[in-house]
Amino acid sequence: DSTASSTAENIGGSKITIEKGKSGGFFCRLLKKSGKFIVSESIEGDEISIEYTSAKTVTGRNVKIGDILIEQGYLTREALEEALEFQKDGSGKRLGEMLIEQGYITENQMLQAMATKMECQLVSVNGVPVDIEAVGKIPRQVAEKYCVLAVGMAGNKLQVIVNDPLNFYGLGDVRQITGMELAILLSEKIPLQKAIHYYYAEITAKEAADKANEVTAGKVEEMEVEEGDDDTPIINLLN
Repeated sequence: DSTASSTAENIGGSKITIEKGKSGGFFCRLLKKSGKFIVSESIEGDEISIEYTSAKTVTGRNVKIGDILIEQGYLTREALEEALEFQKDGSGKRLGEMLIEQGYITENQMLQAMATKMECQLVSVNGVPVDIEAVGKIPRQVAEKYCVLAVGMAGNKLQVIVNDPLNFYGLGDVRQITGMELAILLSEKIPLQKAIHYYYAEITAKEAADKANEVTAGKVEEMEVEEGDDDTPIINLLN
């Protein structure tokens, strides 16, 4: 059955290549022989190039977004080669960013492709309920650096919205800082950046209000007691 799928719970290795028609690895041979679709809980490695594969978590230092876009029909191999030439200009930009800037794809197309590949949801950040306590789990500097916003918690899992789910180092830092596993949602970059600014401003305002309340409470405790004409104590609150 060419529409059936093969399942591997976890796939790991230094260099992982799963491409139909290629040889040299077990999964490549499986695709070449049967045309089956490979489903995995997670794929983790240093260099990852995957086609005809679905995974809930893809973690790697060099996941090839170009191959994902080609597989999903958003990009041609020729266009990818052209974009890779542009990338050699030394700007240090990630391939996805370069493809969008050069007009090969839209940001939404790139996010849709990654959402399909990684089995995560593409959301409108303005429509997502946000737990302000969850937001505070990630320091503002880290949230702004990696463009990540925590929006909810359940047990040891932190739900975060990101624009680049393939940022191995950024998500690794967030995991280390929070000590929590991450559940990934995707969002376009500009709305996400605006949401990060808004919710951390809200945290700052709340902290200022809490501090003001503490000061007020301290002053209330320093009540001045005066004697009235009838010797009845009069309590005046100090403003």
